[in-house]
This record gives sequence, structure tokens and C-alpha cells, in this order.
Amino acid sequence: MHDLPFFDNLITTNEYNTRFLFKTTDRLVNGSASSMPTPLIGDCELILTFFVDKGNRLKASIKPPVLQAPILCHLTPVLS
Repeated sequence: MHDLPFFDNLITTNEYNTRFLFKTTDRLVNGSASSMPTPLIGDCELILTFFVDKGNRLKASIKPPVLQAPILCHLTPVLS
């Protein structure tokens, strides 16, 4: 790991600056808010359209079950 001396120096230089160390650790673990892309409404609509179309295609590909007509039986009472 060639970045080890860099981080070692960064920690050593700021060992009494806990705010800097916590802030840096937080950025390393969670990333910075500015590096996260902001989704655009058009992107959201494309994603929605993709999944709605996919659902519709899947629904259209499912064949309804074949139902057989019920067998009608005429029962006559048996008197003994």
C-alpha cells in the first residue's frame, strides 16, 4: 500500500486535532455529500418507465390458467 506513509504523516501531524481526524475518517467511511450525484427527474422517470414496462411485459407473458368446466353430477336421494 503506497498511501500508508501519506496517512501515517496525516495522522501524526494532526494527532491533537481530533476534529480534523474525525472529519477525515467520516469522509473516508461515508464519502462526501458533494461527491454523490444528484438524481435528475428525467433519470427517475427513465427508471420508472423501465420497471413499469418490464412489469407489463412480464404480466403479458404469463398465460392464464386453463380452467376446466366443472363436472356436474346429478345426485338422486336413495331411500331405504
